[in-house]
Amino acid sequence: MAALRDASRTLSARVCARATALTRRGSLAHAFRDPRLLLLAPTNVAFGLMTSFFPAKVGGLVKAAEGVASVGWYFALAAASSALLTLLAMVASQKFRSARAVTILIGAASFGTASASLAVCPTASCTASLAHLQLFLCFICYGAGVAAWQSICMALVGDMSQSEPHAAFAFLKFTSCVASAVGFFVFPTMSARSVARVCLGAVSVGALCVTLLLRRYGANGTSGGSANKDERPLVPVVSLSLRAGDTSTRSSGEKL
Repeated sequence: MAALRDASRTLSARVCARATALTRRGSLAHAFRDPRLLLLAPTNVAFGLMTSFFPAKVGGLVKAAEGVASVGWYFALAAASSALLTLLAMVASQKFRSARAVTILIGAASFGTASASLAVCPTASCTASLAHLQLFLCFICYGAGVAAWQSICMALVGDMSQSEPHAAFAFLKFTSCVASAVGFFVFPTMSARSVARVCLGAVSVGALCVTLLLRRYGANGTSGGSANKDERPLVPVVSLSLRAGDTSTRSSGEKL
């Protein structure tokens, strides 16, 4: 009986230690309590929804309007748009402290434009009302939105959690991938116009929350640091949206 009691106490101690470890810094549970990551979560959800919307619904619209061969060309166009914006963001971030804020807002505006153009279709299916130019612009905007999330948002998470990045990136992927998985299951049962409106709402909420994040914690997601006087604001209005007195910057190699 004594041996059984000792084994029970040992097991209880291990369970308690494990439960405590799950809430320490660096754990996924801790990431869910970080207000900065919570403010970024709606943007992650919007990205996940958009990356399920275009393959699940818009690709089908392209196939119906222009044929199967056009689907690959449009997604190649989106990839080119994504690569171009990423390159421009990397160059701008070396010179302007507000380049990250501008790129994130450009990405949100691009996702919003792509969603809005489909949300106002005269027919629910959008099949008969899509013009070639409209599809062209939709995929360019889609690629720009993907670039903003995959480059700038990931870099922002890296800056916010330099000491314990694993949980923060797990949170980033968890929120976006869950939203994407839900989209792939649910969106096929909805009309293209309805899905576009859902995505437009998610993108709008994400843009509002990320604006609050940048205003409260600065362009790097932190609220301290020294200023670099050689850097200039890219857009004065955006730079004013950051918290007063927070001009912290990082070295050119750590911008992205």
